[in-house]
Formats: sequence, structure tokens, C-alpha cells
Amino acid sequence: MIKKEYDFHLSYDPLEDGISRLECLDKMGSDLGIANAARVSYLGESKGEEQDKKLIHYLYKNQHWTPFRQQELKFRVKCPLFVARQWRTHSFSEYLEVQWVFNEQSARYIKMPEEFYYSGRRLQAKKNKQGSVFPESGSKEEAANIEWTGIQNDAFHHAVKARDKALKIRVAKELANRILPQTIYTSFIWTVNLQALINFLILRTSDHAQYEIRQYGLCLESVLEEEFPWTYECYEKHKHQLGTNDLDKNLTYLAGLFDGEGCFTISTDFPRNRLQASAQIQIREQSIVEAFKRTFGGSISKQEPRKKHWAPIWCYHVTGQNLQSMVENLIPHLRIKKEHAKIILRHQELKHSKNKPENVMEIYAKNREELMKLNKKGEDRSEKEMATSKKNTCKCKKEVANAEYYDKTDYVSSD
Repeated sequence: MIKKEYDFHLSYDPLEDGISRLECLDKMGSDLGIANAARVSYLGESKGEEQDKKLIHYLYKNQHWTPFRQQELKFRVKCPLFVARQWRTHSFSEYLEVQWVFNEQSARYIKMPEEFYYSGRRLQAKKNKQGSVFPESGSKEEAANIEWTGIQNDAFHHAVKARDKALKIRVAKELANRILPQTIYTSFIWTVNLQALINFLILRTSDHAQYEIRQYGLCLESVLEEEFPWTYECYEKHKHQLGTNDLDKNLTYLAGLFDGEGCFTISTDFPRNRLQASAQIQIREQSIVEAFKRTFGGSISKQEPRKKHWAPIWCYHVTGQNLQSMVENLIPHLRIKKEHAKIILRHQELKHSKNKPENVMEIYAKNREELMKLNKKGEDRSEKEMATSKKNTCKCKKEVANAEYYDKTDYVSSD
């Protein structure tokens, strides 16, 4: 990692090939800004370095992120195209608030510069199917390394030659540039708030991250240390204990996913004729439903696609005590489904109450109606729609029972 300092920004060559670049162009905010943003709740300001530092550590440890989102950094990045694509996988909007802004050079408007990344030779890792490792030193390995460099050079030369040939016959740049490999360099401007930067760093400086993007992550760590030293102390202390992008521990992240993809329901368990509260989420990423299960319990099933080329859908389902625990943990972080969660929590608390009122079934039914309204199902559906819904629900329950989907002990009492 080569670092250069300029009057107006920090600059790094992450891949140390003289082409890659990461420049910190500008920043808005500071560690003091984080403390002041938090204290505005009480119309307060800085109480001195020691107290401000303690406050930032408290905010970070307890994941109170809004004061961190007030601070921003702007970067110019030059990296191989495959690194840029990995970079952009983080550009989700949590709580529908923009976490960063990304503007990249366009292959539709320019003839892509002939700058390619020559990677060192790595071997497929034995334990991690998607990972790679550097080979041990030796004469045989050196010969293979030289051969690998030659293979890359030939591929780049032929790709550029084919692209230039296409341009000569007036093929549009947006088509001709597609011939070029993923190792060609691209550039973009990236403006990011501090929480999103920390999320990025925890993932991309991990040992599981690909080598190239990890080098950029290490440079970004240096920028964080330089520009936000108190926050960097928190990051170093907690990144292995409380990763802000660790699905198992980051309730804010899980709540954001559930706000977008999840659903709370109170439905009739027809075999037992009881009202049962539950939460479900259906998504194509298996790792997400597994994170929900590890964090809150529940069960997972796989829904096979209707067409062979479609990806399967993974379904997470939770009821009973696990549901109550999930709601209690997520409700402070929910935004869209906060009212839904309150109804579920009220329903579950009544279920486990020792002194239930005489009209408990009426209350259960009322909770269900309120939740149906919030889910936009409404009370004014026709009898035909209700019958169809009941038929589909029975069919679903039968399939679920066959797959041992439910924990059969988790049913709402009809006392």
C-alpha cells in the first residue's frame, strides 16, 4: 500500500501497480460532529474530549447510528471492473435513506482506456470454495507465475484488438467495449456516510473478502483513522465483536430487511381451529434466512422455482416464544412494520398471560383484523375472495405440515 499526501486529499495506490488509485477528495463532519449530533436531543453540545469520546464509544457499541450518518467522505476510486462490481453490492438503502452516492465512468460515452490489472497467481482454496490462496515459493511455482502473466497479457491484447476492430466498422462504443475483460480499470466518485463506510470496511477487510477489494478496504481504514480517529478507535475495538454488517448481531440490518421483505400475520390453524401469530420472510438469498434463524430461532424451507433457470426462494418462518423474542428485539429498529409488530407483541403477551379476560377470543380476532388492515387485506373483501384465501391457506398448511415446517408446540392458546 503506497500512500501519497497532497494539500487537499489523501491518495493511495491500493494494488501497487501504478494504476490503481483511491483518493479522499473531501469530507463533511468530524468526531466532534458525531457527539454534537447526539447531544442535540437535549440541546447540548461538546462536554470536552474525554466525555465526547465516551459518548461516541457508547453510540457505536449500542448501534445508535444516526449521528454517524451525519458525517460524510468523498472519494475518487480507480479499480478493476470486477472490484467496482463488488463495491456496488453494498449500495442498499437502509430505512429508505440514501447511504451513499456513486457516479462511474461510462463505457457508452468513451473508448475505455487500455489499462488492465495483472493479478498475481493464486490457487483455489481447499476449505473455501469461493476463496483463493497464494502458492508457496519454489522454482515450479515461479515458472507457473510467469506463464500466468503471459496468459493475461495475451488475453488483454486480443480483447483490445477485437474492440478496436469493432470500432473501425463503426460499432457503437457501448457494444465494442463489452469485449474487454473484467480486469480493465474503471473510475468512479463515491460519497458515503460514516455508518455505511464502517459497514463496508467490516465486510471488505475481512479475511473472507477477495484480495483485491481487501486492499482498497485497508486504504479506507487508513482514511478513517486519519479523519475520524475516535470513531476509528471504536471500529478497531468492536469490529470483531459487533460487526455492523454481521447479520447475526446487527438488528438494524435485519429490521431493514424485514421492513422490505417480511410479513407479520395472525391466521387460523385449521386443524386445531386456533389463531396463530407468525412472521415470515421470503427471499432468494439463503444466507439471510439463515441469519434470521440463527438470531431468533424458527424454521427454514426451500421453495423450488417454477422454471429451471429461476433461482429457488428461501422461506423463513417463526412462531411462539421465538416470535415474541424477535419482535421485542426488532421493534426499536422497525420503521415500515412497527405498527404491525406492536399488534403481534400485544397478541403474544396476551397469549402468555396467566389471567386472560373472558373475551380473549374477541381480542384475538380484533388483533387479527387490525393486522389485516395494515397488510392492506381489508375487511371489505368479497365472500369469494375469503373462500379462495381459506382454500389456499389450507393447501399451504398441508404442504407445510408435510415438510415439518412448523414447530407443532408453538400454537396460540384458545383459553
